Amino acid sequence: MKKKVLKVSVAASLALGSIAGIPMSTPAVQQLFGTTTAHASLAAYPPLPVETNAWVQRIINVYSKLTVEEMQSVKDFQKALSQLTPSGNDALVAPIVNHLNSKKTSNLLTTADVLQVLGFFGTVASTDDADLLSKHLNAFRSDALVRGAISKVLDGTPVSLDGQNQIQFADITAFHDAVHNALLKQITLTKAMIYIDAQKKGKLAEQKASIKADMKAAYLEVLGNQNLKLSQAMAHYGSTTTARAELAEAIATSYLNVVDSVDTDMDAQIAIVKALLRSEASLTSTSGTTELTPVLKLFGNDISSLVTWKSSNELISFSNGKFVLSSGAADNTTITAEVSAHDAAFNELVFKGTITLRRNVESPSSGPGGGPPGPPPTTVKPPADRAEQAEAANKAVNEAKEKAQNARPLERAAIVKEAVQEIKEAVKNMSKVTISSDNVTVIDGKTVPVFNEGDVINQIKEIKLQVNKLQSGIKEIAPKAQVPFEFTLDFGTIEAKTLSIPLSGEVLNGAKDNGVTKLNVEANGTGVGFKPEQFKDDTTLTIEKVPQDTISSLLSRTTVSPIVDVTFHSSNGTEINNFATPVDLRLNIPTHPEPDYLSIFKVEVDNRLTNYGGMFIDGGVKTQRITLSPYVVLENKVEFGDTSSVSSWAGKEIRFIATKGIAEGRAEGQFDPSANVTRAEFAKMLANALGIVGGHATETFSDVTDQDWHQPYVAAVQQRGIVNGRADGRFDPNAVITRAEMATMIARGLKAIHGTDNLFEAKEMLAQFTDHELIHASLQEGVALAAEQSIIQGLPTGEFAPNQSTTRAQAAVMIYRLLKLQ
Repeated sequence: MKKKVLKVSVAASLALGSIAGIPMSTPAVQQLFGTTTAHASLAAYPPLPVETNAWVQRIINVYSKLTVEEMQSVKDFQKALSQLTPSGNDALVAPIVNHLNSKKTSNLLTTADVLQVLGFFGTVASTDDADLLSKHLNAFRSDALVRGAISKVLDGTPVSLDGQNQIQFADITAFHDAVHNALLKQITLTKAMIYIDAQKKGKLAEQKASIKADMKAAYLEVLGNQNLKLSQAMAHYGSTTTARAELAEAIATSYLNVVDSVDTDMDAQIAIVKALLRSEASLTSTSGTTELTPVLKLFGNDISSLVTWKSSNELISFSNGKFVLSSGAADNTTITAEVSAHDAAFNELVFKGTITLRRNVESPSSGPGGGPPGPPPTTVKPPADRAEQAEAANKAVNEAKEKAQNARPLERAAIVKEAVQEIKEAVKNMSKVTISSDNVTVIDGKTVPVFNEGDVINQIKEIKLQVNKLQSGIKEIAPKAQVPFEFTLDFGTIEAKTLSIPLSGEVLNGAKDNGVTKLNVEANGTGVGFKPEQFKDDTTLTIEKVPQDTISSLLSRTTVSPIVDVTFHSSNGTEINNFATPVDLRLNIPTHPEPDYLSIFKVEVDNRLTNYGGMFIDGGVKTQRITLSPYVVLENKVEFGDTSSVSSWAGKEIRFIATKGIAEGRAEGQFDPSANVTRAEFAKMLANALGIVGGHATETFSDVTDQDWHQPYVAAVQQRGIVNGRADGRFDPNAVITRAEMATMIARGLKAIHGTDNLFEAKEMLAQFTDHELIHASLQEGVALAAEQSIIQGLPTGEFAPNQSTTRAQAAVMIYRLLKLQ
């Protein structure tokens, strides 16, 4: 990606690699990066490219755990850093400057270079105002002094700001995360508490040598990781273990020198350490019956034995290593308590969160003849027609085996594809369990359904046996065929403005371990589907109805569905709003005469509406999203006046993808169906169709800039391996896309997002085309998969014509076929 701007954290990463990450306040980071809020006037200052929201979310989460006093310490540090000038401060950064210059013969770095960058960076980060922060950041990354200083550091290394092997934001986040993780290996809970206690007593100076040793060890580990581009650059200054140790020493010394100067008591640094501990600590389970043994994890380690617990609710006490529900608590009532964990040695707060306990007492019922009570009723009910669905799936397998015996490759692929689809639907139907809505509780104004998690896991295991049998049967025809296993929790209708559905780590891991490819949750006319492995521990899914009169852009519109805000939160309360694999979102609608004209629209924070399309399925409109927000279904008719020449074979498809916001006309009312489609245009169509637009991906092509209209779409498809670009590092956005390229991009998209793989060997599938030898080796597998899935077909002559260009109408048809597969 050719840019004339510098990513904001290069200076900090190269100069210090601060333990605190980017020292910005939470509101400013959120507004700038668009993680949870946005600002209408930010358009004047384009936001920085971000590789992944997870990195930014972690920074936000750390800062959200700061107390008011701790936040003030961080702000004071920012202000002091912004006032750092070259005058009289040369000695602070002399260790790193002298070390780097000792490896250079020209274009030497000066202490003024580094101090000016640090001072400028302090100014950038010293505001909570989003407009001002955005302005500062753009000034920082384009400043000649900043660029000059970083260019000096990179001079002579295999990495550059511009040209070949240039630094991308992904490289910065990777380096930052590596430093972060390496430091965590050095700073255990006990050691962190020793530092915190020493700082509290004014004796932190006694720990400086230990702190420096921790930092040096972390830097040494990261500098030795040559998979990191910044470490590749730093190898120019230290390629041996000894040389890297000297470089790590120089970085750590300069860092502590600066801290001694602008954060003398290390108030800000220790505040960040405290916040980091609180943000990383999490309970593996937050709910139980009459007892709950808390397992507190920090950086993946069980620290339960190192903390003491307190409860805010007198009905829940902590005794003998357990939270215990008081005998005074009413039966069948969920009791909630805010609990906190403090380090046992120094009484520092490590964790604060919420737990729930509930004593379930079933009404006794006698057996026949006054015998013992019968089993308690379950809250999880399987579908009544499960046996019939299983029979239908087995029938589909047997019929496919019979049909495929003497079929040709393409026919066999069609047979398997049809059978897998029938099996998928049958499995989905037999795996839909109903959760009784009789047991609910209200916590913090949110309605929470209570259900038997063990019953859910048992249901999953039962279906898994059926799936294994079906999988074995279909593999007799196509060894690579996969039977998707979707499992659905149907909560029905629960009267509530805000519904908070607990998804425990036990349920999520049970689903993952038993091969569930997608876990669906349905409630109050909203369906959400996701891969269970996207969540590690207890997670909460919240579905909230949003009043229409609060959305100005909808006041004059007729909505087809309620406005629904869907969010996920981890066990420590952090919002999870960025997904590598898109999440399914379905909004139920009443009967509609023209469902193909309906789309799901996102309500942006400034009330703008963004079209994210969707297919009408199961009584609702369903789309895929990598970020979540308030959404609503609206009617969106789009017509073109120049498609009559292709209306017989592409008219419906063009209208459909335009209605869904996947493609646009080239002029008002003009689709230009016979024009060739460019690589950039198709990247947009495909990214929209796959639901992978809206995150913060970056690309690495030399001919794509941040200002290009197609940059977000190219970045989205490159990040997921759907495009690789030309051999010379270009994407070639304005070049006409060929049939083979288009087929390959679609196939890679199916693999990356849906896990769809080739059913048969590529050569076997391609043999049907008389010109198959013209298909480039790197594109053969993709063309074969697209042909298997009937997305692209050969010409009447029997040729595939891999290098032939593709029209916009033809592209629309292929995208439409892709949508029908999802």
